Amino acid sequence: MGSACCAQSDTDTAGEQNFSAAPFDENPGNQVSLTEASGNEVEEAPAGMIEVLVVRKDLKQKLGMDVKHVQSKLKIVAITDTGAVHFANMASAAKSPPGEMLKVGDTIVKVNDVNRSDTDMVEECSGKTELRITALRS
Repeated sequence: MGSACCAQSDTDTAGEQNFSAAPFDENPGNQVSLTEASGNEVEEAPAGMIEVLVVRKDLKQKLGMDVKHVQSKLKIVAITDTGAVHFANMASAAKSPPGEMLKVGDTIVKVNDVNRSDTDMVEECSGKTELRITALRS
């Protein structure tokens, strides 16, 4: 199904956040407003390119995402809550205002300066602890 090099099968839902969507017509500019269970509002970026910095402690730490190889790109099909991608997302969500986060459905188009092929991007993920991931949000 997905790429095993980026996958981690163990999942833990202890850190899960609950969100509720605000009515779309209250949000100009095609942005979706979400409200966390804590009452803090989180703004979603409109469809387009995003860039997220993911830093692993070392090369042994899993990224915690499963990707599908599609037309030389990497489509995110799962993100675990125990990998480096999840921790980068949580750090980004904690910023004021919240930063960009990778999500299931995003298509990775570049990792650091590598965008030639899906296999080259996977190789870049495998060999680096600091990853600047550029993805297309659909």
